[in-house]
Amino acid sequence: MGVLPRYRPLQKARNVSKHFMRRQLPYILAVILLTSCGSSDNWKKIASQGLPQKDEGYNDLIFVDSLTGYLGGDRMISLGEVNNQYRFTNRTVLYKTKDQGKSWLKMSLDYKGSVDKIFAFKDTLVVLLQDVTSDSVYILKSKNYGENWEELLAAPRGVYIREIQFPNADNGFIVTDDCNKTFLLKLQNNKWDTVLNLTNDHYHYKIIQNKIFSLIPERATANSSGVLITDIETGQNNELLFDKPYFIASLTSYEKYLYLAVSDKNTGKILKVTDSEIKTYDFGKYSDYQPDQVFIYNNTILAIANRKKDVAFLGVIHNLLISKDNGQSWTLEEIPDPMYLKPATMYKDKFFMTYCGTGYIQIRK
Repeated sequence: MGVLPRYRPLQKARNVSKHFMRRQLPYILAVILLTSCGSSDNWKKIASQGLPQKDEGYNDLIFVDSLTGYLGGDRMISLGEVNNQYRFTNRTVLYKTKDQGKSWLKMSLDYKGSVDKIFAFKDTLVVLLQDVTSDSVYILKSKNYGENWEELLAAPRGVYIREIQFPNADNGFIVTDDCNKTFLLKLQNNKWDTVLNLTNDHYHYKIIQNKIFSLIPERATANSSGVLITDIETGQNNELLFDKPYFIASLTSYEKYLYLAVSDKNTGKILKVTDSEIKTYDFGKYSDYQPDQVFIYNNTILAIANRKKDVAFLGVIHNLLISKDNGQSWTLEEIPDPMYLKPATMYKDKFFMTYCGTGYIQIRK
């Protein structure tokens, strides 16, 4: 999951405009990209059947096998003009593919808000619905492939879920923040229990097995100075500090480790955080590339990255850094549609896929 901004209710009006731009930007870029994007034998761009060309944005993309995947987000709906201002609302959308993204079937899920996170376990789905335009936060569960849903959690306005993990269909953890207190809650036997009271000044979390990894904020900057590791069972904390503060673009996990996409000035790298140490993956001759998202499977590491000089008025031109030897060496590859790359996913080491706007996906095998 990408790094989320610190949530404040007073920021809602500002964030609504950001949601509007999130819908419109792909269509602006499409005019340019359809005439300028390059080609690669490794990549294939697909006009997916079932995905609309406008008015929808997506937050999460997962695959449970090489063919079956889920895509979730929201559709922006105009409410017309109210008090001389145009108003919009968002309704959830959830899609399923059985042919590796060639076609998508819209599933039955209609709530105000947005599908932020998806977990899939055979016939059972668990989804997190939250959005700055929504009055409530929901966690829903379906036991029949999304035909019917039950509410596992309904939280009121002002509550934000900073992290969610479901290791299986029946048990899960969430980190909640109401701007005053931050808690770790556990779902077991269809009941939520408060497990830990967490520090209130950490905003970015990742739950990995029986540990909570949270970034230690650097005061008065957007950087982080280290990682706090909290044992869920004992509540004991272990603090690991970086060699210097870094800007963290995203957090991801693989097996029992945390991986951070970090940058400092014009230099980017990946940090691997274990229980006791921090390991650095440098990009070698591509050190001027700053990673935005990182994907790991066995010895394969992919990083969506860009250089500062690749930032343009309409967006950022990204490339793909690829390592097949656990970060010892890297190759750089152009991405056909290099600007709009969220959400993205890697299924094992079989393929890498991103949504790239206007109903298209791009896949690298």
